[in-house]
Amino acid sequence: MTFKNDENLQLLTMAAIAVNGKETDAEKHGRELYDGLVDAGLMEDTMDNVGLTIKKALGNQHVKDVCNFLCSIYGIPIPSGLFDVFCKLEIVSEGCPECGGKLEFCETEGHELNDGDYWTPNSWVVDFYVYRCAYCGETIKTEKEL
Repeated sequence: MTFKNDENLQLLTMAAIAVNGKETDAEKHGRELYDGLVDAGLMEDTMDNVGLTIKKALGNQHVKDVCNFLCSIYGIPIPSGLFDVFCKLEIVSEGCPECGGKLEFCETEGHELNDGDYWTPNSWVVDFYVYRCAYCGETIKTEKEL
């Protein structure tokens, strides 16, 4: 899972670039933040957190622990404005584009080639892989396997 790529994540990414001097993109930075929170034991990696903000997902964590984590990521004490931006980050899954839920494989769509003969059957070519979201029921077709 990661965080929604919105203006809040963009601001945090720009702050990371300004402090560390290393170029990174928002999606990569969001995954690093999320994985760091889970590894530090501040948050659980569960689908129940999808759609929640960091503030709600962290629950009853001490602000000091969260600030220490952010200081370890950015290397400097975090200003209150940046902490507020961090608290507004929304957790999303890397699955369904509608709700962020887990995508489950359903079927393949394709067509048959007329390349067979009397002893060999025709070949089957996959055009689309069809996935369905386990939470909202949205159906997604992709040309590549997820």
